This record gives sequence, structure tokens and C-alpha cells, in this order.
Amino acid sequence: MTTKTYIISGAGSGIGRAIAQKLADANHTCILLGRNESSLKETLEMLPANNHQILVADIRDKTQLEKAASQLNASFIDGIIANSGVGGENYWGENDRWDEII
Repeated sequence: MTTKTYIISGAGSGIGRAIAQKLADANHTCILLGRNESSLKETLEMLPANNHQILVADIRDKTQLEKAASQLNASFIDGIIANSGVGGENYWGENDRWDEII
């Protein structure tokens, strides 16, 4: 099987961490994206070695995303797994909160 490179948002815990583990176990390279550097480092330490990388950024902040993208050490990305999530209440018609959640 060919090794592929994936960006996984929300990779610092939960489902994102589990996805990274499955992909790494299948010999793929993972770029772990999230807000908490220490959580991303914990995930990274759980993965078998394969040039994985962490990118610390809040996906709600375009400037942070652009900075993180400039730090990528990958020449090609095979896929992006959009796993980040922000919860909380959102009342009908509150677009600003809707945008943050999505």
C-alpha cells in the first residue's frame, strides 16, 4: 500500500486522536492539527514513527491557519479529515455562533 499524508483537525484527543492512530498504524503520515500543543504532542508520542507533524492553530482564526499552513513539511496532502468541533448552544438566527460551531 502507498503511504499517504493526511491533515487531521482536532487530533489532540478523542475521535481525532483515534483517526490519527488508525492512519499511522496503516503506515500513513499524519499532520496533527489542533489548538492545544501539549495534547497534540501526546497524540504524536502514541504514533509509530513516520515523519508525522503537529500544527498548532485554532481553525476559527484564518491568520493562525495561514501561519500553520506555511509551516507544513509536506509537499503533497492526500486528504484532510475535518474533525474539529466547537459545541454549545446556538439559537435560530444567530449566524455568528453558527459560523463558530461549523
